[in-house]
Amino acid sequence: MRGEPTGNGGQRSAHVLILRQNEPYPYGWVGQEARALANAGYQVTTLTPTGFGYDSPDETSDGVRALRFRVRASSTGLIGYVWEYASSLWAMATRLLPLVRHGAVDVVIVATPPDLLVALALPLRCRGAGVIFDQRDPGPELFEAKFGRRGMVHRLLVKSEQFACRHADVLMPHNEACAQLLQQRSGADADRMFVVGVGPDPDRIFPVPPDPRLRQGRPYLVLWMGTISS
Repeated sequence: MRGEPTGNGGQRSAHVLILRQNEPYPYGWVGQEARALANAGYQVTTLTPTGFGYDSPDETSDGVRALRFRVRASSTGLIGYVWEYASSLWAMATRLLPLVRHGAVDVVIVATPPDLLVALALPLRCRGAGVIFDQRDPGPELFEAKFGRRGMVHRLLVKSEQFACRHADVLMPHNEACAQLLQQRSGADADRMFVVGVGPDPDRIFPVPPDPRLRQGRPYLVLWMGTISS
């Protein structure tokens, strides 16, 4: 797999492409990942949806080129989510065509869900790019939690996860529990697996002295950081 950062002697830096279906760059952990790679000397491109005020189809910030596509918001039903994923995959495939034609990508990081995003990386893999399956949330468990059942769709999601494991060069689950799932359910090879978590940016989130006034007389104060979706 190609992928070491270069740049001396007139050579180009290794190019890393990050695919993400449901969160725009620079929002969330994809932004942290992309900026860390850019700071390490890689050429970085992200392909993500628009949203949260990040609506430019093509811009560069912090050394990262951000390509974006418009996603059609789903309804709460299963058909709506299928339509959202299908239209997103089509939009992403269209934006990927120039990169596939020029073959200028060395590593593709596929940030799931959905696991079928790995299929979009296969043309680049055929041209020599390495593929990293960056699993943040297991798709079958997300489906079961959202719809309260298993059935045929759950089985298809398991097959999709197995497909992703077979066609990725490196597996990157975000905790040990997900790593065990990939090994037990999808037969993932432990030698290709690296658990990589995401922590807070210390420049933005750091310990401060407690302020009891924030509890407003209540015994506990709970802070949620992230996105809660239906």
